Amino acid sequence: MNSNEKAKRVFASPLVRMILILVILWLLFYLGREVYWLIINKKQIKEVQEEQKSLIKENEILEEKIKRAGTEEFIEEKARDFGFQKPGEEVIIIVPEDENNQDDEKNKEN
Repeated sequence: MNSNEKAKRVFASPLVRMILILVILWLLFYLGREVYWLIINKKQIKEVQEEQKSLIKENEILEEKIKRAGTEEFIEEKARDFGFQKPGEEVIIIVPEDENNQDDEKNKEN
């Protein structure tokens, strides 16, 4: 008996064939699961990278705002928003026309 005939005899056994089929199926299942997780992980990595880009851009905007917040112009602008004025300046408040009409109607009623 040569080795070729021995191999044919071993693989001719139904038990050996069943074991080989089970091993192959297990390998296919395991590889399929790994490929699935690889795809999921790549998708998550892409989402995180996009979020990172967005956060970097937002961070740059915030850094610019912080730089601007320390300037004299910004402080003056915010002070004026709260009604402050420089010495010697007059503040003029422009009331929208709708509010003027409402105030006139209230005064007429009283």
